[in-house]
Amino acid sequence: MSDLSDQLKSAMEKVMETTSNAKEVGFVDVTEDDTLNQIPGFEHALVYHKKQSVRAVNRAYRLCAGSAPFTEPREALEKTQESVNQEIVPALVAMLSDGIQMGQAQSFPYRKYELYNRLEEVFDKNAWRAESDLIGMPFQSDSECVDLISSMLLQTVFQLGQASGYTSYTGERLNKIWDLWALGAHSIGIGCFHAGYLIGKKWIEDTALNGILAATNAEENRG
Repeated sequence: MSDLSDQLKSAMEKVMETTSNAKEVGFVDVTEDDTLNQIPGFEHALVYHKKQSVRAVNRAYRLCAGSAPFTEPREALEKTQESVNQEIVPALVAMLSDGIQMGQAQSFPYRKYELYNRLEEVFDKNAWRAESDLIGMPFQSDSECVDLISSMLLQTVFQLGQASGYTSYTGERLNKIWDLWALGAHSIGIGCFHAGYLIGKKWIEDTALNGILAATNAEENRG
């Protein structure tokens, strides 16, 4: 397992342990969790990225346009998964990256908007998005990170399908698979933002600790 995927997996496991209802239904219905609401900008990140997730699902839907009608739930899931991974996983990485920026609390856009108590405005700003893109590139290019996010999304959609009765749907109702992908993306996005926040804070703590150790070693060498 790569170092990045190991960090992501560890952070996601912490999210699962600390977020209410996460173990039962993925990351669904956790927006009232106190832990999440203590993260700077969480509510506004949720609004911004929910729109991005819906757009990603719509793009994935268009990629599947013209394909033969679904005949059963499992086929619907399998036929749509590739286009979903192509469009939705990058959107989830973006939410992870935004969480990392919030956890680090050091980027210029963060400092600027936090100074004026306007963090709610930062998510669609070009400077913020450019910083998030840079942060997200290593995760997006790490196949193990992508596979981890993709598998969590698939698992959540599968659980939602069972809970909603989708697994018994037939005919045109099978097109509801897109609703499940949208809800699953929104739910996993919450987890990605929270995990990113934890990763960002840890990176800052590790940097500070390394600085202390370096200063200590330098002092000892001089002695």
